[in-house]
Amino acid sequence: MAGVRFILIVLGICLAGYSSLLLFARTPTYCEVTKGKADLTPCYKFFVKDQQAEILLVGDSSLLYGVEPDVVEQVSHRSVYNYGIVGPVFAFNPDKVVDHYLARNGRPKAIVVYISPWDQVEPGAIHDEVWFPVGLAALQHGTLGDALAVLRARPSAVVELPPIILRSIGFSRTPNRALRDAMEAASGHFDYPATLTDANRAIAHCPYGDADARVPETVRTRTALSALKARMAARGIPLYVYVAPFARCGTNVAKLEQAYRGLSDNVPTPLPDALFSNDARPFVHVNEDGAKAVSRLLGDFIAAKGIGRPQ
Repeated sequence: MAGVRFILIVLGICLAGYSSLLLFARTPTYCEVTKGKADLTPCYKFFVKDQQAEILLVGDSSLLYGVEPDVVEQVSHRSVYNYGIVGPVFAFNPDKVVDHYLARNGRPKAIVVYISPWDQVEPGAIHDEVWFPVGLAALQHGTLGDALAVLRARPSAVVELPPIILRSIGFSRTPNRALRDAMEAASGHFDYPATLTDANRAIAHCPYGDADARVPETVRTRTALSALKARMAARGIPLYVYVAPFARCGTNVAKLEQAYRGLSDNVPTPLPDALFSNDARPFVHVNEDGAKAVSRLLGDFIAAKGIGRPQ
């Protein structure tokens, strides 16, 4: 009997501790003191308001880290806002991300979905290894239903989230305040290239051959984005799908282009490996030179398609 009581006490303490961490992660204070860079956009992007951009850019970390709005605007002569969010937040619930922006900001003339070729957009499913931002977004900005949707997609999150939250807690608000201010000054772009070291700044030598090439899975993405495009069209907002440029390293370019045929409004573009950081495969996060290159390409795409042009 004493042993059972001891076990119940330990379980009660663990439950109380885990619950406290989950509740703390729901507060603005957590976002102010977290040390996790991946927490920054799930915490803050949903608070963005009163933007009046002609074109809304929405998508994943390839957008957040890569696209510099000022460069896009110089090329396209359209104002844009980078509403990229790290991790699979957009892929998990694209409707909610877009609707949240539209509810708090000026109506854009057009929306461009900018995603990595390997991002799988499937509402209610988590394919990205960096899944934590989805859980944090649900805690910070979601309803009970949103939290339950995350648990359905990843049941283990109920025990995985609290330790991640605990490891992320820092003791100073200053670093995050500076990062947030810099991101907002750059119209939503997070200066990821500035965080790179000499060791991972660029792909110096590709370790992968043709046999290692990955082919994107786009069946569910096609369905989800077609539905989003139709939904926005019903509201009078044209939506375009833009596949982010990618490194040639470990990529079968022909098969990638085939996978996105009829889905993307641009032709997926490989760029030199030297423009991409050597952080993790697949290589879509750009360095300083890469950010300028992908931003100019997006500006050219917007200008060529006449996106955001007065009707």
